[in-house]
Amino acid sequence: MTAYKEECKKLLKSKAKVYIVDYNKDSGKYEVFERIVVGVFCSKNGRNNVWGVNFDKPIPGECYGATYNSLYFSKTEAIKKNKEFNLNVTKKRLAETESEELELLKRK
Repeated sequence: MTAYKEECKKLLKSKAKVYIVDYNKDSGKYEVFERIVVGVFCSKNGRNNVWGVNFDKPIPGECYGATYNSLYFSKTEAIKKNKEFNLNVTKKRLAETESEELELLKRK
């Protein structure tokens, strides 16, 4: 299985702006970081390949990338959704369009 391979390649081709939510231990709060996609990576997980993107600059903790399913495409929605879902950022992501969301649901 190649989860989100084509989606990641599309983000790279368009040099997309993405948002990542990360917890700051010092302040005790979640922060939203805006980054530009500059690369694509694939990680092996058992029989599955999990795809993600690399950023133009790291988020705190020297993290230069994130898997596709942990990305957000709007800062406002990243903040709103993370409040709604108790800041469970690893299981939720926003679709760019309603049709993309439907396509993702079909793939599951």
